Amino acid sequence: MMTSSNQEIQNQAEELLMHAENEEKSNNWNEAIELLRKAEETVLNKDLKEMEGRIYYRLGRNYHLAGDSAKVWETILKKYQGAIESSNRRTSLFYLNMANI
Repeated sequence: MMTSSNQEIQNQAEELLMHAENEEKSNNWNEAIELLRKAEETVLNKDLKEMEGRIYYRLGRNYHLAGDSAKVWETILKKYQGAIESSNRRTSLFYLNMANI
């Protein structure tokens, strides 16, 4: 059962995800990444693993898209590294949840 505190945290994160989605629709990948990072900070260590997984999935996708649209090699590399890091975190959450079933 979700506590009222966790419900508030989830609501805050959902609002950030909604704003990030608006940025994604406008192809503003870097702005979406910033919002998703804030959502990550909001839910981190709050026992909201499903939401963390959703955030990491979207972070990975946005980092990848930001890398695809970047013009400077260093920026491209940094964005792809962010995509890999987010994907690894999402995979770790999946295996952690599988171990707890």
